[in-house]
Amino acid sequence: MSDTSFKWRWAHVDQSGRAQQYVDLVNQSRIDDAPAHFPMALAWLNAQPGERLLEVGCGNGAIARAVARYMPSIRELIAVDASEAMVAEAQRQSKGKDLAVQFQVADAEELPFSDASFDRCYTMETLSIVPDPYKAFMELARVTRPGGRICVWESDCDARAQLGSDLDLTRRLMRFVGDLEHNGAVARQVLGWGKGRGWSVQAVPAVGMSEELTSRLAILLHEWIADAQDARVISPGEAEQILLDLQQRQLNGTYFSYAVNFRITAIKS
Repeated sequence: MSDTSFKWRWAHVDQSGRAQQYVDLVNQSRIDDAPAHFPMALAWLNAQPGERLLEVGCGNGAIARAVARYMPSIRELIAVDASEAMVAEAQRQSKGKDLAVQFQVADAEELPFSDASFDRCYTMETLSIVPDPYKAFMELARVTRPGGRICVWESDCDARAQLGSDLDLTRRLMRFVGDLEHNGAVARQVLGWGKGRGWSVQAVPAVGMSEELTSRLAILLHEWIADAQDARVISPGEAEQILLDLQQRQLNGTYFSYAVNFRITAIKS
């Protein structure tokens, strides 16, 4: 993996030189920890009283706190992230809240927990950026008890689409995003990794559509465009063309993009 790629920066937030920018981006998408703001995630996780849970890639901790607020009878929830900056933000936002959540720094590919020590493990939009998603998935499986649940919420980055005036150019950019800026096929791969072990695996698809170029989306797109130009997938002129098209669409209300997501649940046999 290149040490200049989008996924490298997100997997190495503290070393990226953009730690605060990435913390701010997560705070834009996960503004607070009110359970009412995460109905699909909470229904999918389906945490039960007395369970011990693990979240890998917790970011600012909003999802973990929402789970603990929604199901206060869980035994414990440990939420980890590879970034010290993210964990510090999660701890800051959790200060003074009496919730059964602990935050700590940990590598998704080398979790510091014993085998079969959790009833339910989950991760959201993390396997698409870690260096070795298979190893991270198997670590989730290792620390989950037999009969426990492994829950993965992930985008199929190969299926991202962006409306642009030059469809060929736009496709080239989004192919670059799927192939190099993310582990593009990981959502599909998770299904095979679980079913290949004879586990019961269910996947619920969803399409997230954006008809407004939010500040968060704009920052992400600017990064992808800059990386594609650096990789010589698009020329400087083509990069400028895409940016001008985005600006025009933002002004006239014709911006549109979508991403295909899967909420996957595997029962470890």
